Amino acid sequence: MNLPAALTPLNTVLVVIDVQDRLFRVMHDKERLLQNLQKLVKGVRVLEVPVILTEQYPAGLGPTLPELAQLLPEVKPIDKVCFSCCTMRTSASCRPRRPARGSRSILRGKPCRDVS
Repeated sequence: MNLPAALTPLNTVLVVIDVQDRLFRVMHDKERLLQNLQKLVKGVRVLEVPVILTEQYPAGLGPTLPELAQLLPEVKPIDKVCFSCCTMRTSASCRPRRPARGSRSILRGKPCRDVS
């Protein structure tokens, strides 16, 4: 049986996407989401996995929730005004922290629903 490789700082990065006050207030099941995000952040910190933090238009939506920001005091958020987290600017900002090709990224943040 092939077991997946362990999550290590060399093959994994956690990306916490736009968990900010004004967005968080309207998220479904927000208390559970916050508890799970805190557990995830604490877990990757133990493993020394790098963390990338993004904030969508922080001047209008506020900073990352204090409950998460306090777990990541040395992580400087990447500010963005495009709703996507996959813009050229965001990608360029992530390069120094991204693990090697063929590795894992753990993406976590606000859940999106298709309303079309």
